[in-house]
Amino acid sequence: LRNALKVPGEEHNGMTSYLAALAFLKYAKGAQKLTAEARVRRAHDYLETAAAALPDRPEVLINYAQVLLDKGNSQEALKLSTRATLLRKDLMEGWIIKGVAQRDVGKYGEARLTFLTVLRNQPERREVLYNLAILFMDHALDKKTGDEVCPDVSIDDMKQEVGSDLFEGVAVKHLKPQHVDTLRRLRQATKYLEQYKEQAELDFEQLAQVEKQVRTANQAIRRETKKRSRALKKEKRAKKKAARRKKKMEKERLKRETEEAERKMEEAAAAAAGDAQGGQGNAVDATVDPAAAMPPEPAPDVPPEPAPDVPPEPVSDVPPEPASEVPVEVAPDPAPAGGTDGEEKEEEKEEEKTSDSDSKKKEKLAPQEPEAAPSAGEEGSSADVQGADDAKEEK
Repeated sequence: LRNALKVPGEEHNGMTSYLAALAFLKYAKGAQKLTAEARVRRAHDYLETAAAALPDRPEVLINYAQVLLDKGNSQEALKLSTRATLLRKDLMEGWIIKGVAQRDVGKYGEARLTFLTVLRNQPERREVLYNLAILFMDHALDKKTGDEVCPDVSIDDMKQEVGSDLFEGVAVKHLKPQHVDTLRRLRQATKYLEQYKEQAELDFEQLAQVEKQVRTANQAIRRETKKRSRALKKEKRAKKKAARRKKKMEKERLKRETEEAERKMEEAAAAAAGDAQGGQGNAVDATVDPAAAMPPEPAPDVPPEPAPDVPPEPVSDVPPEPASEVPVEVAPDPAPAGGTDGEEKEEEKEEEKTSDSDSKKKEKLAPQEPEAAPSAGEEGSSADVQGADDAKEEK
């Protein structure tokens, strides 16, 4: 085929290019990764030439769309597969590639209908079940009036499985109302995978891949269930908190009303007590003589009488006489025979002492008059007199 394409004028031969592309695609299977990628690139070039030369051959368009889809060019693959289905409606390979391309470009509802068309026309094409399962697992689907999106799973079945409270209120607040319920959609995906595993003849690798997808779907169901349960618990906590807050506010309101009522009662009682006291005061005032109620007249101010001026006593210029010294008599020794002279002297001394003591008692009992301040001369004479008295007492 490569040599045939080297013939001059045969470079753009569509059928030869198509056959060469099929050869490269066949020998890309089972090869090493780098070798397989190189052969797919060569097949892509040959298919591009064949599609340009043979635009009405659906098999050419389908193979070229498959290569483009593997390379990630889903938009171009959708155009080619759609043209192929229009040319050959009974060619289911074109419909399968079209459904995958629609899924990759975001047309999820159309992809579902395309896969269902394949199952309806050729029920033995079980690989479509796997494509449907991947579609239901990864993407949200819109509700269709008169069309059951999840034919194998009802909403009642899911309520019995996870609980009816997870399908209403705040539990489904994060879902868009136009979309099919997430739990129901994921459970339908597991149903498709189980049908594919039971009805298709799978090798070990394919079976392991299907079981892995089933586990992934079940994990997604558990995550969604926990998410909705958390939302319900959060709402319950919020309601309890709001109820406690309302109860607290009501309690505070009643307390304020009680305090206000008590304050008003105290004010009313105080006002009543004031009125009663005022009435008693008025009654007492009415019984009192107006003349007696008048304040007493103030006493006239009488100036105090001045004290009489007492002239000071004249100070004498005569110096005071010195105090006479009284000679101290030395008593002679008593006579040895006990004479009468010693007894007489002792009697005289006792009489003097008694007379001195009587005079002092009289002086103490006599009222003392205030004395004027003595002058300098008088101070000197009084000192002499005091000295004489002391000497006398000493004697």
